[in-house]
Amino acid sequence: MARVQVGIQSVEVGFPLLEVLSVAPGPMPLSQLAQAAHLSPSKAHRYLVSYIRIGLVEQNPLTHLYDLGGRSLALGLAAMRRLDVLTCAEPIMTEVRSELDECVSLAVWASQGPTIVRFLENSRPVNVNVRVGSRMPLLTSALGRVFLAWKEGPEISSLVKTELGTEPTRRAGLRTQKDVEALRRSIRKLGSANVVAAMFPGVSAVAVPIFDHTGQLRAAVSVVGPREMIDVSEGSAIPAAMRKAARAISARLGADPT
Repeated sequence: MARVQVGIQSVEVGFPLLEVLSVAPGPMPLSQLAQAAHLSPSKAHRYLVSYIRIGLVEQNPLTHLYDLGGRSLALGLAAMRRLDVLTCAEPIMTEVRSELDECVSLAVWASQGPTIVRFLENSRPVNVNVRVGSRMPLLTSALGRVFLAWKEGPEISSLVKTELGTEPTRRAGLRTQKDVEALRRSIRKLGSANVVAAMFPGVSAVAVPIFDHTGQLRAAVSVVGPREMIDVSEGSAIPAAMRKAARAISARLGADPT
């Protein structure tokens, strides 16, 4: 039996006040703050006095409204600086791999484009020649299409120009810049990107974006497997599961849950 460690109960009781302020759209009055934290106004006030003394909370002297203080902001920024997308993604990727028993990969933007930095294999052999360090095409891979949809900049335009006109891109139905723009809008509307037998015969993939606390795209995560196992159609379970996983990873990076 695991040993139960003794903590400071008052710290746990008062923490909801900080949690409420962290998600509030702005400063809050005592009554509203106490109600949201499920504390009486008198008890909430005592905690807030202590939090003000150590800089975790501040109170406007004119409006008497409460908000996060400078020390809370400093702690939050320090935590953000320590966040690593691979560390945040690894446990959730492992859960997805265990649940679906399909290959799961994570890609970030490197100098040459979307690049695999983590690849979890499934329990059975699949003819997918993708490994850590592999660069994924922008237009014909699910991971690449995530960066196409959510990343801006001249490097995206350059890769699009390079890939347009190639045989794989033509097979995917992408022949003009107008086709690429339509694809980009479709991916952003769905919240995920998919391919069916675009890179490997009989293999499908679904990829989703991962955002950080600034709302910027940090990475993309995908599931890859046999076409008969990976249903990429909208409304099916796998795209929904991948979007849920991406939201969980993004939340660990401090992204807005909406």
